[in-house]
Amino acid sequence: MLLDLFLQERQGNLVSIMSICTAADVPPTTALRYLGLLMEMGFVHRIEDRQDRRRQLVRLTPAGQGAMEKLLTRFEEAEQKADRTVQVLRGPAQ
Repeated sequence: MLLDLFLQERQGNLVSIMSICTAADVPPTTALRYLGLLMEMGFVHRIEDRQDRRRQLVRLTPAGQGAMEKLLTRFEEAEQKADRTVQVLRGPAQ
C-alpha cells in the first residue's frame, strides 16, 4: 500500500481510496483498516478530490515519504551487500 502510494506520487498521480484498496488486492474492509492504521501512524492522510467531491484521495505525508525513502535505501544497501557476499563466495574471477 505504501509502496504503491509512493510510486504513484513520484509519477505525479493522485490515488483514490478505492484504487488503493483495489491495488492492495485484499477485501476493502481490510484495506480500509490498514489505511486507518497508516493514518494513525501519520504516514498518510485523506484529502477531498476537488473535481469529484464524492471521491476521497489518499496521499503520503512527509513522514510517510521519508519512511519509504529510508526503507528503499535499506533494501538497496542489503542488495548490494548480498551481491558482494555472492562474489566472495564464488571466489576470484578466472
